[in-house]
Amino acid sequence: MSMMEFARIAREHERDRRPGMPFSGDPWLRWGPYLSERSWGTVREDYSAYGSSWEYFPHDMARSRAYRWNEDGLAGISDDKGGMCFAIALWNGQDPILKERLFGLTGPEGNHGEDVKEVYFYLDSTPTHSYMRMLYKYPQAAYPYTQLVAENARRGRQNPEFELLDSGIFADDRYFDVFVEYAKAAPEDILIRICAVNRGPEPAILHVLPTLWFRNTWSWGLDDRKPVLRQGLRHEGHSPIRSIEAEHHLLGNYLLHCEAADDLLFTENEMNALRLFGAPNASPYVKDAFHDYLIAGKRVAVNPARVGTKAAALYSRTIAAGDRLTLRLRLTRAIDGEDHIEAGDDASAIARAAESSSTETGTSSEEGGDDATAAALATILCCQSLLSRSRITLPCFQSLSSRSRITLPCFQSLLSRSGISMRFLSYARGRPMSITRPCSQLIWTRRRAACSGRRWRGCCGISSSIIILLRSG
Repeated sequence: MSMMEFARIAREHERDRRPGMPFSGDPWLRWGPYLSERSWGTVREDYSAYGSSWEYFPHDMARSRAYRWNEDGLAGISDDKGGMCFAIALWNGQDPILKERLFGLTGPEGNHGEDVKEVYFYLDSTPTHSYMRMLYKYPQAAYPYTQLVAENARRGRQNPEFELLDSGIFADDRYFDVFVEYAKAAPEDILIRICAVNRGPEPAILHVLPTLWFRNTWSWGLDDRKPVLRQGLRHEGHSPIRSIEAEHHLLGNYLLHCEAADDLLFTENEMNALRLFGAPNASPYVKDAFHDYLIAGKRVAVNPARVGTKAAALYSRTIAAGDRLTLRLRLTRAIDGEDHIEAGDDASAIARAAESSSTETGTSSEEGGDDATAAALATILCCQSLLSRSRITLPCFQSLSSRSRITLPCFQSLLSRSGISMRFLSYARGRPMSITRPCSQLIWTRRRAACSGRRWRGCCGISSSIIILLRSG
C-alpha cells in the first residue's frame, strides 16, 4: 500500500477530531446529497381540498411555483436543513423547458403508477459525503415529454411500461454524459467538477447552469427575514473567476466561485403567479426567469442589478463529437482574510489521485466503470467506516491486512461481493467498532447480543480472516 493511500485514510480518520461547528451533529455531514430529486406532486406541498397532490402540483408547475417545505434539483446538494441548495440545470438548444429536475409520470398517468422517466446513476459517495459522484444522461434531441405521457396512458396494466429508452431518443448515441462530482476540502469547502461528454457523432451545443438558491422561507408569514445572493467579481492571475456571494441569517456567508463562466444570472425564488394563475406577480423576477432568459430569449427576465435569492453561472459551449467540457466551481464559507481558489487538503488529493489513476490505466475518471479510480475511491469509503470514531490505529489495520493477506482493493471487493451497501456503511458510521480474532465470517450484530447468533442483523456468509463487529449504540 502506498503512502498516498495511507495519507488519505488518515485524513478520513482525523475528520471527527477537528473543531465542531455551530450546530448539532457531525460537521462533515452539514452538506450532503439532501436535495430531493422531485418535490412536485408530493404530499408535503399538497394543499388541495381532497389530497390530490399529483394534480395540485404537477411537473409543469414546478419550474414556476415556489416550494414551501423542500426543494428539488438535478445532481444537487444542500445543507442539512435545506436552506441553501446547489444543483445544475441543462439545455440542449432543443428542449421546450430548462432541465432543472427529474421528469416522471404521476400515479394516474403511468400504466403501473408513478414512475420516473430519466436515465441517471449515483456512482459514489463516502459516508461523510466528502466525495460524491453522479452521472446523468441528457439527450441532444428535444425531450419526449408528450410522447412519454401519451404512450403510457394508452397502455394498460398488462402491458410493459414505455420508458425513455423506448422512445429512440438515444439513437446513434446522440446524448451527453454529464458527470457531477463533489469533493470536500473541509466541512464547508466543497469543490465541484462538472464534466459533459458528447457521445454523439456530431458537434452539439450544451448550456450548463450551475445554480445556487435559497429555499423560500419568507413568503409564508412566519419569518420575513430574506437572505440574499449578489455578484462578486475577482481575478485569479489572468483568468476571471466570477463569484456569487450568499448571505443567510442562519447559515452565515458563503461564496460560490465559478471558473470561466460566461455570465451570472440572478432572480428571485418567487412564484410566477402570472403564468400559473393569471394573477399579478409579487416580484418582477420570478423562479422560472432562467428558462425565459435562455429559451424564450427574454433578457428582462433576470435582475440587471445582479441580486436575488436564486443565481446561476451560465456556460454555453459547443462540444465536438467525442470531446468533453469540464467546469470547475467551489462553494465555500466566506472567511475574512482567506480568499483563495486553490483546492486544498484531501479534496485536492482525491482529485489528483483520480486523475493520476486515470493516466496510469489509460481511462478517464469520467468514464466510470470498474477502474483504478473507482477502486481508490471505494477504498477510502470502506476504510473510513473502519477507522472513524474507533480505536483502530493505522499500524494495527496494516498489521491485520498484512497477516491476513488482504489488500485494501481486495477488502473493498469482499465488501462489495458480500452485499454490504454504501447506505448501510453510512448508517453504521459513528458507532463503536472493534476488530477481534480471525474468524470465517463477517457478522453484523447488536450490543449485548451473544455471538451465538441471537438478534443478528444478518450474515454475509463470505470467507475472510477477520471478524468485524459493528455494534449499535
